Amino acid sequence: MLTRIRDILLGQAGVAADSSGGHTSEELHVAAAALMVEAARLDGTFDEAERARIGDILKRRFEMDDQSVAEILELATSAVDSIPEIYGFTKTIRDNFTQ
Repeated sequence: MLTRIRDILLGQAGVAADSSGGHTSEELHVAAAALMVEAARLDGTFDEAERARIGDILKRRFEMDDQSVAEILELATSAVDSIPEIYGFTKTIRDNFTQ
């Protein structure tokens, strides 16, 4: 499972895919959520209020339902736990989001 998440976010070679459409929308959603989870954990905690706020942002920005938000947050949290650096996430976001 963790290998799949790493491959989704960073690609087989351990680097983010290029901006020519190499990522699915789900992968981009996970990358965005992972960055928010990482930011929320900077103070050493990640509580339910922070999780709910990130969920609200995902719902609004990506027009997701509650089940999709829960799945994306679970993938993002697992990814942040298993990948020690955020470069792949930030490159994915930078290359694929305009705003």
